[in-house]
Amino acid sequence: MLIVNLHLERAVACLHILLLKSTVASVPVVVSVLVALPYPEPLVHFALVNGMRSGPALRCYSPGNIDKELVESAHDFLRDGGLIVDLSTKVAYVSKILRWFSVDYGKNEVEVLKHAANYLDSSISQALLELLANSQLKVVYQPYDWGLNN
Repeated sequence: MLIVNLHLERAVACLHILLLKSTVASVPVVVSVLVALPYPEPLVHFALVNGMRSGPALRCYSPGNIDKELVESAHDFLRDGGLIVDLSTKVAYVSKILRWFSVDYGKNEVEVLKHAANYLDSSISQALLELLANSQLKVVYQPYDWGLNN
């Protein structure tokens, strides 16, 4: 049996995955491997999949491209409904994931949204930043859909 512990900043998550069951001379062999990023990475919240409709999509990550793939996950999640900016009403509809883990993205709501703007299409990002600079943005947190993702 091989158990992998994925350890994240401040023990935000600890995931035990059973990968392989093996025996040697009828004695179970248990190997424990600690896998951790060498630095705190807030984008991991866009990669941790809980199987709920409001959560990030399931995808595979590779050690050699993890930074690029985490950025892609953030782009995909935020652009596919995680952060919707209605320019006509000056309202941002924001995923609760950004609220729950806001401390990882900034000291306040404005900093969190500025961070998230980095992963939006450039025209939406620019408009969001202008609304934030002028204090004209209303923020509404989207209800989290705990239903199973099909």
